[in-house]
Amino acid sequence: MRTLHKIYIYRDRENLPEEGWFQACFACYIITSRLKLFDTIHKGKDIYEIFVYLCSDCKKKILKDEDFNKKFEKKCKKYIQRHLFKDP
Repeated sequence: MRTLHKIYIYRDRENLPEEGWFQACFACYIITSRLKLFDTIHKGKDIYEIFVYLCSDCKKKILKDEDFNKKFEKKCKKYIQRHLFKDP
């Protein structure tokens, strides 16, 4: 049986709790409740859905600005590699 894990990526802000509806946008640090599904990773029997907190302005910018989108994706992948799925 497969197990689904949901992972949420955001920027740390002193005035926000670790778990909550509002977190800092991963791109610009503005407080938001909006999420974007970034990736789904299958590892054995586990499925990981990785969501990134992303404000509406940054979501629009990702669609319009190819350079911004590439930098955002690179930043997310680097974060995932460093903090979530460390391969030996």
